[in-house]
Amino acid sequence: MYTLTCTHGDRLAQVFALIRPRSGDFLYSRGEGKGEGEEVDVMVEDIAQLRKAGVHGFVIGALTARGDVDVAVTRRLVAACGQCEISFHRAFDMARDMRAALETIGREFAGSITRVLTSGGKASALEGAHAIQQLQPRARRLGITLVAGGGVSEDNVARIVAETGVTEVHGSARASVPSGMQHRNGNVHMGAAVHPVAEFSTKQASSTRVASIKQGFVLTSLGQASSAPPPS
Repeated sequence: MYTLTCTHGDRLAQVFALIRPRSGDFLYSRGEGKGEGEEVDVMVEDIAQLRKAGVHGFVIGALTARGDVDVAVTRRLVAACGQCEISFHRAFDMARDMRAALETIGREFAGSITRVLTSGGKASALEGAHAIQQLQPRARRLGITLVAGGGVSEDNVARIVAETGVTEVHGSARASVPSGMQHRNGNVHMGAAVHPVAEFSTKQASSTRVASIKQGFVLTSLGQASSAPPPS
């Protein structure tokens, strides 16, 4: 929390917090505010603490066991977010019907959830570009901005923007940073690492990669704007 507060205080960029109590699927156990320590209660409390830290917005999402948007859980999370900006994360990509999921988000959370992060139901936004493009008219009608995310890089951002028509993208823009350790015990693998090299490097956001992705995005967006037909 201290690190987040410092980041918020020292930077001009807005901070949006991803609310996820664990990895895995998006079917969350409910405590219904009874202090049972269930996953939804944990997320609600996380949101409360992050609001105190001064974040600008939240990225949330939940599904039912059948793969629909969990309206009840999402409603609790939206209420906890107050007036902060809200995006629905890539739980959307795991829904059994993305078009129906988009309609549900637009109908049930109009004016609250304004963005949906998506790879078009595929492993990457580039693979799902056609699906994202097909969702655009529906999203615009509902007042939702689709944000292309999943494998976005400086090498493919121009193509993703061109093929999807998105006005926003999301990417981790990470790069490996080597460890300063001089002594390295290659016989011990910590956590999920399967190769000793992984023990002695970390993945961190790269300002160079961020700048390159931004440049590709801006140039493609400007090109599309300049080639658009004049209004009649």
